[in-house]
Amino acid sequence: MYALNSALIQMTMRRILASGASLFNAALAEQRIASKDLMWLHLLNRKKLQALDALPVSLFRVFYRTMDIGRSGLDDDIYQSATIKLLMIKEAVDFPILNQSNPLISIGFDMGGFDRFRREPFLRRLMLIQKGGFTLGIRCNLSSLELNGGDKEAQLRDCLRIIIGDYRYYKANRPKHLGLIRDWNSELMGPEVIAENLLSEGVTPKLVAAHISLPDLVNSIHRKLRRLQTVMPKGGGRIGSHANAIARHPFHSLLFMIIYLMLANEPLIRINGFGFTRAFNEYRQICHYLEIMDDDMLDASDCWLLASGYRAQELSVEECKLCKQITIIDRRKPNGCPWCKM
Repeated sequence: MYALNSALIQMTMRRILASGASLFNAALAEQRIASKDLMWLHLLNRKKLQALDALPVSLFRVFYRTMDIGRSGLDDDIYQSATIKLLMIKEAVDFPILNQSNPLISIGFDMGGFDRFRREPFLRRLMLIQKGGFTLGIRCNLSSLELNGGDKEAQLRDCLRIIIGDYRYYKANRPKHLGLIRDWNSELMGPEVIAENLLSEGVTPKLVAAHISLPDLVNSIHRKLRRLQTVMPKGGGRIGSHANAIARHPFHSLLFMIIYLMLANEPLIRINGFGFTRAFNEYRQICHYLEIMDDDMLDASDCWLLASGYRAQELSVEECKLCKQITIIDRRKPNGCPWCKM
């Protein structure tokens, strides 16, 4: 995994401290960092920096004001500072590319802005820095991070805290940049293609059959995939429930749901199959980068049941009234906020 966090912390600290006393507060505001956050970053020891570098998400997230910058030139007096900021943002943009992750999840950069920034030539990127307000900043509560590199579940919770910061930010400021992954077009993709995709991800045949309403087709495709050793044999017995997934792995369930809600279009109207596969792969990749074993993760069927429960409004993702953190609520079987139980 390509590591980024400690390097960006060093660059940020040097850039802010080099701004001098007269421009210190302006530099903090430009970097979207509060003075208490700067002190928190300053006091990080080597062990905690290593824990940060082990996270598959960036602590620093991409902010910008606009992509509409016109054709005017770059001001000479800020050329140097814009170049340094561009270098830092370029490193952040490379992070999801090298780690093969979604930029909205890994660096908090919406896909439209990410693609546009990547395509622009060097001078246009510098203009985006100056006139578009591009910068890196913090969206999560730094003091809540555990930074325990020896505890994989603590590392997952830190990833979750960082991503929740983006979820809050985009819901409040840029809601149109959430939920941009549309479902498969059933008119262009036949039910057999949809079924094969879902089965290949590991969703149990019973759930896929219920989704496309063609059980015989699903069973036939599943037998073919078993012969090709693409999927494991289906298990018998009853299908589980989202309540079981939440009870077993509350933070994993919340992480998947936050990613799903950030990526999938119209999750309350339907189970977005394509959005589901993208969200499940992002969740699974975070777990694998953290070296969490498969037996300690949610499987595809667990995640499908969570998405189904959300569509049926049997569960919700909302702020806890006590601790004020985003949590997952099972409306049929309330089990309390996992953050409050820590």
